[in-house]
Amino acid sequence: MSDDKVKVVGGIQGHLLKLHAALSDGDTRDAALICHDIIGDLGQECMLTNSENELALHASLLFSKEDGLLNFLRKSLACEEVRDTRVETISLLDKFLQRISTNVKGWEKTYAIDIRDICLVVYTKDKAAKCKALTLDLLIKVLYLTKDSSIAQDLKVGKIFDKFYVELSYKNKIPDTVLSKIYELLGVLGEVHPSEMVNHSDKLYRAYLGELKHQMTSSTKEPKLTVVAGCLRGITALMVNFTKSMEDDPGTSKEIFEYTLKTISPQVEMSRYAVNFAGLRLLAKHAAQFSHLLMDHYRALFDVMSKLCGHINQEMKKTSYYALESFLKQVALLVAENVEEHKGKLKFFMQKFCAIIKTMDSTHKELSIAIRGYGFFAAPCKVVCPQDVDLMYTELIQRCKQMYLTESDGEEDNVYQLPSFLDSIASVLIHLDKIPEVYTPVLERLLVVQIDSFPQYSVRMQPTCTRAIIKVLVAMASKGPVFWSFISSVVHQGLIRVCSKPVVLPEVRGGVCRGFSNADWEMEGSLLSRLPGSIQGSLGL
Repeated sequence: MSDDKVKVVGGIQGHLLKLHAALSDGDTRDAALICHDIIGDLGQECMLTNSENELALHASLLFSKEDGLLNFLRKSLACEEVRDTRVETISLLDKFLQRISTNVKGWEKTYAIDIRDICLVVYTKDKAAKCKALTLDLLIKVLYLTKDSSIAQDLKVGKIFDKFYVELSYKNKIPDTVLSKIYELLGVLGEVHPSEMVNHSDKLYRAYLGELKHQMTSSTKEPKLTVVAGCLRGITALMVNFTKSMEDDPGTSKEIFEYTLKTISPQVEMSRYAVNFAGLRLLAKHAAQFSHLLMDHYRALFDVMSKLCGHINQEMKKTSYYALESFLKQVALLVAENVEEHKGKLKFFMQKFCAIIKTMDSTHKELSIAIRGYGFFAAPCKVVCPQDVDLMYTELIQRCKQMYLTESDGEEDNVYQLPSFLDSIASVLIHLDKIPEVYTPVLERLLVVQIDSFPQYSVRMQPTCTRAIIKVLVAMASKGPVFWSFISSVVHQGLIRVCSKPVVLPEVRGGVCRGFSNADWEMEGSLLSRLPGSIQGSLGL
């Protein structure tokens, strides 16, 4: 296209034409500056819209085979001065891919293979570690976003594995950030395409554990924490389909657990948390595979994860909470299998939870841990000491009353803990032989508060709120007709609150109302079906 036409065309297409034209500039330094500025402008313009039609149009321009960003990346590899712009371009593609994957139906059939191809080309030909690492990140994202797509076979996962597994043979020459991403990528292949990785999983485990042993047991060298984090992320992905539980492979499971335990309780203070995150996420996702190893280290695990739940880093706090919740859930199941044998462990946890709930200065996260813990351990408590379950219910109701029904200046964080609290109350309710009626009005008001605050929650959080409400209703309904009036009252008050809210029209795209998915409705329907027939009738079910 002529220079005159480039000047006339505006918008995203104009930016792309100028980008390609700049590469033809004889002065590569000037070209690098121009390209960098154009990518910045392009990024801003691409992030301005959420409309499906506009995003689809933008995608067709950005991924154009002639003037798109993928071709720009390929052509720019001959110019070292444009390396920073390549980094910005890959970052832009990563962000834009996330947007179109949730808004543009069928994007993968048109663009996924081309993105994979350019990732492999850039990784092979670009010498910069930062560019290589970002390229692998983009490739990992493509693999996750297309794992259930019809084009999965076209990605040629076997060839991707062969290419990057061979790279491990030269790992001493590969920068730590890149090696970390290679380890992660290989594990992700096992998670998203298990059928292609059946014959490779064992050698991947050997590679991971060999690297972790080398990094974490040396008495002369400091561990390369970035590489350790990559190995743990790879193992976390691989364990999804290729389990290494204590029943399957106790030796390997124990090795993985020991390395994970070291990463979440390091001997020295770290300024970066990638290793801690990786260890916590592994525990959060696969606690069930470590079974009795968790029981052997229950005190240390509880103490370190509880401490991390109060970490100054917000992401660390959130990740620690998920890991601790997964750990408590698994330990509670194991305790319930043999309560007599594990009485000491049960006593340890119940004392911890009770102390947190009775302490008025406890943080929201601490309270959430303790209250969730009550819900998890209600079943084994019923076996050992039924009156303790009555006490748990009383303490939960009183604490929730203090947090939600008596504080005039309730903090916003409190509202976001309420679904977890109601879930735990329901878990305890199930195991009560007799419900203290004096607290029934309090529970009724708590459910109404949850219904009333429903619009404050994000779309992702709303199904959790719904499940918590229904779980309490199901638990109460199981106690007989005497509590049906409780449910009727909650429904009546809830309808009043709902009908008093302003009507918010649902977002419609392509003639389809975007609300709950079919899976969401099926799940809620299965819960609602457990309510007594008379109540289902009153609700119009």
